[in-house]
Amino acid sequence: MPTAAFLEASAERLRAGQKISTLALTFPKRQMFELGTRPVIYGLNDTGVAIPTGQDGGPRIIPTDALPLNEQFRYLSYYPTGRWRVDWTHEREWRWPFNGDLTEYEAEMARSGVVDGVTDIPGLDLYYGALHGIGVIVNTREEANMVLHDVLALVDRQDIAPDTFEYVLISDEVGSPEAIRDPDAEAAAIAAATIDLTDYLTPQPERDREIADRVHALAQQVEESAGPSEQGEPGGCWLWLVDNVHPVTRALLNSDKLVINQDRKYVMFPYEFSDDRSLRQREAMTLELTRLINEEFGIEAGYFSVLLWGDPDALPSYNSDHLDNKLHYNWWSYGL
Repeated sequence: MPTAAFLEASAERLRAGQKISTLALTFPKRQMFELGTRPVIYGLNDTGVAIPTGQDGGPRIIPTDALPLNEQFRYLSYYPTGRWRVDWTHEREWRWPFNGDLTEYEAEMARSGVVDGVTDIPGLDLYYGALHGIGVIVNTREEANMVLHDVLALVDRQDIAPDTFEYVLISDEVGSPEAIRDPDAEAAAIAAATIDLTDYLTPQPERDREIADRVHALAQQVEESAGPSEQGEPGGCWLWLVDNVHPVTRALLNSDKLVINQDRKYVMFPYEFSDDRSLRQREAMTLELTRLINEEFGIEAGYFSVLLWGDPDALPSYNSDHLDNKLHYNWWSYGL
């Protein structure tokens, strides 16, 4: 379905109280075809074939002399006339068949009725290497920021390739669907409401160098004004950049100044701080560094520390409080 058609149809059907989502993923048609996706078949030529309803909970298998078994995933009921009219031809539906082994999944469901984890559910793996250029359609800028944060985190942790996702489209910023029915208007309006992920994933050498140099200069400023070293418990302390979308985080990541630890925190070790300072003093100095960085760049940041160790993956670890950051902690509520 064309993007403009989806935006218009989903909005109209939602207003009519129908069960439809205004959120969507988009996939390049050629790639999906190569993965086995096919357009549905609306009805059969032989109208006398008895089509099982599937209401008994069993598989809905059409007689194979009417439709080969490997094509039946494409069948969609089509009754354009009569009392119980069924006509979904306006949706231009395509379907992808799962051809993997279901033995383990079915055994797990038979044992407990649920699976141990979401990755145990059979389906299309979006992280599969053959998929590139996926788009995400959301309603608001706030939703787009959440998606952008999560996609960047997946790329930065190397869970997916940088080109797996291509853009995020914000439907609220497109304007009325009627205004983009013209192909030229559609392309311009959608482009204006789209976040291009390459803007965040492509290094900008001059910007990255300037930001990295400035952050290190601020760290040196904190070191020089911290006074004498204090004795106490040893350990490592890092600058934790909570916002992975912010230009400061992107610049430091592109400059190899950041690491992502097992807690999925973006942390930078301030080498400007003297090694003989106690962990408590280093935490206080890092908080002063976060204050300076926030004042200059407007980025939320804090400290992350590990008692006794200089390894950001070691335990026990501590950090400043950012529990209200819904992006990092991946929580969401609608009016709750």
